[in-house]
Amino acid sequence: MTSKTEGLSEAKEQAKDYRLRKRYKITLADYNRMLKEQHYKCFICGKLHKECKNGLCVDHNHKTGRVRGLLCQYCNRRIVGRIGDDKRRMQGLVQYISKQLKEDKKWV
Repeated sequence: MTSKTEGLSEAKEQAKDYRLRKRYKITLADYNRMLKEQHYKCFICGKLHKECKNGLCVDHNHKTGRVRGLLCQYCNRRIVGRIGDDKRRMQGLVQYISKQLKEDKKWV
């Protein structure tokens, strides 16, 4: 591997690549590309990956295995994890929040 992930030794880099390949069917290079595309931030809340103890989590559909993006642990477990892979609920949440953002002018 040519480009090192920030602060990872070669052995840790290889171990992370192995885990990503085995669990999510992506390489460390794929993960790093996604990280760069997301500007090194959680896709939902914008928390920097450096602020996360173990970096950003790989969010994926548990039924299909499709990788959706990188999230901080809070967003991955508490927001997306609670909804699960239920498309109807996710669409409902998006509609609900969108409506509230339009109607509540004092929402900060």
